[in-house]
Amino acid sequence: MNYSLLCMLPLPCDYALPDYSLASSAPLLAAKMYARRFVGHFVALASRRLSFKGTTPKLECGFYARFSRRTLYGIMEAETCALNLKHSILNDVLSRKPERPLYHYTTQAGLLGIIKDRQIWATHTQYLNDRREFLHAVDLVRGEIQRLLDEQSTGPGKASATRTEALNRMRDAVSLSPEHINVCVCSFSEDSDSLSQWRAYGGSAGFAIGFSGEVLGAAVEKQGFFLAQCIYDPATQLNIVRALVEEVLDGHLSKTPVSEDPEADEVFWKTGGNLLPYLYRYAPILKDQSFEEEREWRIISRPISAHSLDYREGRSLIVPYYRLPLWEDGQKTEIHEIIVGPTQDVERSIKSVSRMIIGRDVIKDRNLKGLQLIKEGWGRTPVKASQVPYRDW
Repeated sequence: MNYSLLCMLPLPCDYALPDYSLASSAPLLAAKMYARRFVGHFVALASRRLSFKGTTPKLECGFYARFSRRTLYGIMEAETCALNLKHSILNDVLSRKPERPLYHYTTQAGLLGIIKDRQIWATHTQYLNDRREFLHAVDLVRGEIQRLLDEQSTGPGKASATRTEALNRMRDAVSLSPEHINVCVCSFSEDSDSLSQWRAYGGSAGFAIGFSGEVLGAAVEKQGFFLAQCIYDPATQLNIVRALVEEVLDGHLSKTPVSEDPEADEVFWKTGGNLLPYLYRYAPILKDQSFEEEREWRIISRPISAHSLDYREGRSLIVPYYRLPLWEDGQKTEIHEIIVGPTQDVERSIKSVSRMIIGRDVIKDRNLKGLQLIKEGWGRTPVKASQVPYRDW
């Protein structure tokens, strides 16, 4: 077996498999790691060292490995499989479907790229306009864990001691900085003509591109991503965080097997269990209440390998992002409508975009047929003007 393939596995950290060396048992190791549940067995390799100090312990499988803190952190990120959620509030957050089209505000370059390349860009969470967006959820989770620790009985009972130990492990897991995790998001709004969005993203020649929930849902499902509505209400956020922490804590206390290797399971729970995978999934949609008027939905990626990212020029630094395909090969480009933002020459802007729609064979809805197709202008994507009285020129 070519065990070098392990280095190509899409670990979602900045370094795919850093700081380790293999001896003669590598082919056997590779076969085991590839055959068993990837994360659980791989975490077992770190079972001789949980202090994250990067030493070189000798392992039972007959080889030496050196694990850095980021290596084990990357292992924990990779546990992004489907989780059986017990709390309805957690299920509800990710299962909501948009009832109306969602609008992506962008520039001329953004519109041209979406239609030409048939993809949309999802930006790394640490390079969004609000740098604390992801950390907001981290603070909420850390606060909830600390609250439970403060309430925890100090009695000598075994149940109490086990619960305290689990909470301490979860707290330690949260202390691993999320800023190195490659989670990317793409933003949409329920509002097709928002003054705040034109100011933030449109400039003097912006567009709001409307997508149906069907198009976005199919795109994220194929990639294993999520489309979720942002939560702004502090009380609702707290309920979500409490359910999340309780879900992970229940797993710690029940020690539900996650692999065929008991030792791997033990290490998995000692390093926080499913807390980080949960956090990466929910953190991007827990936003500060001051952003509520955006009425935002987000596409949220799974943790992504640095090798799968692209990079673009930003205002003051290079910005990492992920190219998300919106339509499969053979499918027509489907856009519900395009709103031309406030600009000096609205009429000519509408005409030029309309020509592009015809030339690129962009349609409004693949399901339109018969008389409905004729009424909808033979299915072409409509182009309209913003009604917001805003000038940026």
